[in-house]
Amino acid sequence: MAVVDTYVVTGTYPNSVASNSNGAGDLRRAVISFEVDSTDEDGSIYRLMQISANSIITNVMIGNDAITSGTVYHCGFYDVEGGAVVDVDELGASLDLSAAHISGSELSAMSAVDVANRDLKVYELLGKTVSNKAMAYDLALTGATVGSATGTVTVFVDFIAG
Repeated sequence: MAVVDTYVVTGTYPNSVASNSNGAGDLRRAVISFEVDSTDEDGSIYRLMQISANSIITNVMIGNDAITSGTVYHCGFYDVEGGAVVDVDELGASLDLSAAHISGSELSAMSAVDVANRDLKVYELLGKTVSNKAMAYDLALTGATVGSATGTVTVFVDFIAG
């Protein structure tokens, strides 16, 4: 068994589609699929994508196979440079992947973001300023209680590119 800390895909915007413009920028969707392995240990970090600090995340949804005992995952941000945690659960805390979330019943990974803050840029959500923000951050799921089964996780990230 091992703690995993890996990019589950490569590239800044994996499988993204830029087809909608709302005046503030292009609305994009990244679709990231990966496997949680039964041997992954608690504390594993699944780095989903690098996202610009100036982007606005409008929605993050998770579809997954049932992952036995996979009851605590967090959705947050890590530094691209060095990989240190910035805020492990800025978007979502204690997400339960032990039950399957199929198409139409996906789990919201933005439950920790107040409605009043849904239009903030990533760096603003993190409490950073223009002068101390990074260029980009790693969006990641962190498994506090990873579980004991192998299963597929698909994450849909809707954002306005900044």
